[in-house]
Amino acid sequence: MTEPTWRILVLEPDAAAGEPLVTALRQRGFNVSSVGTVSGAVESVRVRPPDAIVVVVPVPETPGAACFDADLVSVCASLTEGPNPPPLLLLDPADLAAQLSNVLPEARRPAAVLPRSVPPDKLAAELEAVLEWNDALLPPAEAVVGEPRLPKLLVDLASRGETGVLEIRAGGICTRIHLRDGSPVFAEGGSLRETLGRALLRRGELGEEQYLHVIERMTERLIDNETIRMGEVLVELGLLTPQEVFDALAEQVREKIIACFQWTRFAHAFEPLETLPDDVLAYRCPPVESLVLQGLRVHYGPERLESVLAPHAARHPWLREDVEGALERVAMNPAELRWARSLDGARTTRAVMAQGGIDETQGAQLLTALWLSGLVGFSETPRKKKAPPKRPAQPSAGSAGAAAPAGPTPRPRPRGEFVRLDSRGSLERLRRRLARDGAPTSATPDRSAPLEAESHFRQGVRMLEQGLLPGALRLLRQACELAPEQPEYHMYRSWVEHRTAREEQARALSRSQASAAAQRMLESDAHCLRAHSILGDLARESGDTGAAERWFRLALRIDPADRQ
Repeated sequence: MTEPTWRILVLEPDAAAGEPLVTALRQRGFNVSSVGTVSGAVESVRVRPPDAIVVVVPVPETPGAACFDADLVSVCASLTEGPNPPPLLLLDPADLAAQLSNVLPEARRPAAVLPRSVPPDKLAAELEAVLEWNDALLPPAEAVVGEPRLPKLLVDLASRGETGVLEIRAGGICTRIHLRDGSPVFAEGGSLRETLGRALLRRGELGEEQYLHVIERMTERLIDNETIRMGEVLVELGLLTPQEVFDALAEQVREKIIACFQWTRFAHAFEPLETLPDDVLAYRCPPVESLVLQGLRVHYGPERLESVLAPHAARHPWLREDVEGALERVAMNPAELRWARSLDGARTTRAVMAQGGIDETQGAQLLTALWLSGLVGFSETPRKKKAPPKRPAQPSAGSAGAAAPAGPTPRPRPRGEFVRLDSRGSLERLRRRLARDGAPTSATPDRSAPLEAESHFRQGVRMLEQGLLPGALRLLRQACELAPEQPEYHMYRSWVEHRTAREEQARALSRSQASAAAQRMLESDAHCLRAHSILGDLARESGDTGAAERWFRLALRIDPADRQ
């Protein structure tokens, strides 16, 4: 008899009920061991990691766990710790695992969820498929960073003057960017951080009490467009003027687009339209060239830039001759503008990066943005400097040789010249929307749930900051129940559950859950200061001072004024 290839750990609290499953897997060539408790499974994984783990749901109740769903999250999180965790298969009789993707980061989610009554042959086939894929794929931490696809998409759509909707999906988040004649004018979706109220709160334009007051007033009204609802209430309460609401919405559009630059892997689709819907307002968004540079500045560090510029290190970057107008729209400071104008093709990219004048990372971001926007080219050999072009002589008005123009000649759009739209009409439309009077109506439960969840969350965070942990935990759990798709709610709830856990076993499992929830948050917002600090605290608590220092160092790079 041949030695089994794959080792499988089965977590089944009922040994008698699990024996047929263990026997069936052994008969199909797997090396199977079983445990009846979560702590036993965690210890088994620590001593000798299996190739895969089969978890039979429901798992045994963990002392100190808040609820069954949270316990299942803790089990998945604790069994998938480490840089290369074994894949999990859940046998779930009642769809209890349906919400795990809202809480767990991708690397810690189950590889498959099957019914408890799955036939042994089908389970064995699923195990083999998962294990073969796991052997073939690189761990997420070693995944190769891809090329900057989003900047290329935006520049391409802008250069063609497209009108329509670009949809970006990644990390469980969908952002829809509306373009008119190639220029972004509106964006919807995105993460909770990018909502109008959160953005105003983060920038200090709205206080905590004011924000909660606005949310309470919004729950009394039923308006289809939540953004307009927020703006209406802000104006009604005298917190902002219509012009200030318009400016805040324009900044929100910019932030939603910039946030999409964080994704190295995403799905996208473009829906071309003759015209945008009437209810889409055109906001004052920066030119595409400027958006590209802003996105790189926020989401492209040295390592990511290196992967983009490495193929061009020995090539010679040169500024194209016909882009002076577009160059000014990139929104550079004077030093950066001088640096960009010095790109004459005489030096290699490596030499340009080392020449000084501006910070090396700053220069790499700028060069990448100029290249992606079509303003800079690369040549294999040094280019000779060209004399500035001579201006053609202008014939006088009475010159006999001057031919009268036959009429206006269509002018092709110069390289990098994208349309900048006039948004004054949209401002007037917004004023009219904000001025509409209507009797307050009661919101239906499904429409008011996100607002109630946000209210519970904000109050829970305030109680956490005051050290009132039991009250904070109650409110945060309510927020998670009302809006289970929000990773930030789960992160705070898991963190408070860990801080209130007393028994050692419960603390170990809650630590895993809190770590998984914080990492899930970073998948949707890589700049979440609180997620970095939570991971630092958890690493320090577990004695990993090196990891704690890395997390805290990352937190220090984020704007300390960020309240989120």
